[in-house]
Amino acid sequence: MAERKPPSVTYALTRALKAVKTGPEHAPTVALAKRYAAAIDEDPAMLARLGRPFLAVLVELKMTPKVRAGVIIGEGDEDDEQTGDAGEGGADRDGDSGGDAGDGDPLDELRNRRDRRKYGAAAVDTTAP
Repeated sequence: MAERKPPSVTYALTRALKAVKTGPEHAPTVALAKRYAAAIDEDPAMLARLGRPFLAVLVELKMTPKVRAGVIIGEGDEDDEQTGDAGEGGADRDGDSGGDAGDGDPLDELRNRRDRRKYGAAAVDTTAP
């Protein structure tokens, strides 16, 4: 009995694209996602190099479970997604929704600060005394 090959990334992407609303404004992003998928299919070792950029494209197209949950619940608006503040479903790394800065784990607060800096926030808290 021949071993069955798993579906390609391109095939999975094509099926997933049918389930999301995309318009002409999404064409370049969809094209990029297809190129990443084809490159990964051609050489699976490319996943190590293209995995994160491919995931970023999928997030932009709202094709990840975390982002879709935020869209369905209504917690993720576009400003939050661009800054990294709870835009992907309203949850932080360990799955809770955050809230006040004082009610969470200090390590989570530091991770959130680091993530915000990645997206252009100031590295220094200008409101600190």
